[in-house]
Amino acid sequence: MLFIKFIILEEDKFQDFMKVYDIIREVQTDSYSECQPIAFWEKVIPEYSKANFSHQAKPSGKFPFVEMMKYLHHTLEVDYLSCEKFSPFLF
Repeated sequence: MLFIKFIILEEDKFQDFMKVYDIIREVQTDSYSECQPIAFWEKVIPEYSKANFSHQAKPSGKFPFVEMMKYLHHTLEVDYLSCEKFSPFLF
């Protein structure tokens, strides 16, 4: 089994991450057969996080926001089983 580790040191950002994680996990279910519109994701993703993505179709050195949302929703073949918080002193 594989897992992905994120290092999130700020509690408020971890809480934001958990909200987004829960939404991504929910849209992965069969009840959402269509990809959510980009306006949906624009409301869900925190502003500070969106700064890491390009909002243009042309390459800018950043991953396109729309493509990332499509990837997380449809292309990434992963089961979102859980998201847990670990002590930063363990790593």
